[in-house]
Amino acid sequence: MRMIVAGLALAMSGCSTVGSMTSTVGGWFGHGPVRAKPAELVEFKPTASLTEAWKGETGDTSGYLFRPRAAGDDVFAAGGSRVVRIAVANGNTVWKTDADAKLSAGAGVGQGLVLVGSTKGELLALDRTSGQVRWKVALSSEVTGQALVVGDIVIARTGDGRVQGLGVADGSRKWLYTRTLPVLSLRGSGGMTVRDEVLYAGFPGGKLVALNAANGAQLWEATVALPRGATELERVADVMGNPAVDERQVCAVAYQGRVACFDRRNGELLWARPAGGRTSWRAVP
Repeated sequence: MRMIVAGLALAMSGCSTVGSMTSTVGGWFGHGPVRAKPAELVEFKPTASLTEAWKGETGDTSGYLFRPRAAGDDVFAAGGSRVVRIAVANGNTVWKTDADAKLSAGAGVGQGLVLVGSTKGELLALDRTSGQVRWKVALSSEVTGQALVVGDIVIARTGDGRVQGLGVADGSRKWLYTRTLPVLSLRGSGGMTVRDEVLYAGFPGGKLVALNAANGAQLWEATVALPRGATELERVADVMGNPAVDERQVCAVAYQGRVACFDRRNGELLWARPAGGRTSWRAVP
């Protein structure tokens, strides 16, 4: 009985403390989740203004994700069936090429080439100077993402889970990396980034893979997120966007909202945490 009375006395002596906490964090005996008090709004005064310098046209993207690429004094972009080279200084179109195909990916730039892919699995290499087609090869499925050039290898990926290394000169296959995809995956999921001749590629199912860019050999595989849920839709955990790389780590984010960073040398997990809801933003280490 003495212990009960002492406990009640202690609780009552602390009522003022509990009451003061209730307004900010819900109190010890509150029924809702703990919430931080929002910061006071302050008046925003812009210190700079932006004006449009120029605008260039490509074509209808039709739901595909295209990334323009700046190289030297020009920007290379694709959309619809069109590939363009635009001068950064004034927005003038240097050349415009009709690919004669509905495009799904582009534009990659390197070794004097501009690279775009089509919905029918064609990879086209255009001459950077003139815009003329140098070579065209048929791949296994719809080309996704932005092709990369590493040395004398063009790296492209397709929607059936394949990553291919092709010769810069003629598009001949040098290596092939393939993996089985889950029943349901997102269009355009999984980007690619190259650093120090290592290719980092994200895949449906929450996987991040490091490949030797010269020969396609797998160096390691890591898990960004694990598929969870009762339905195929709930289990979608595709790695989205291009992995971000610095000197020590490579980071990637999964569709269901988990970001993770790994040691570049061996794929060891450094840290991981929820990143909000469904997202397709790019991780930055």
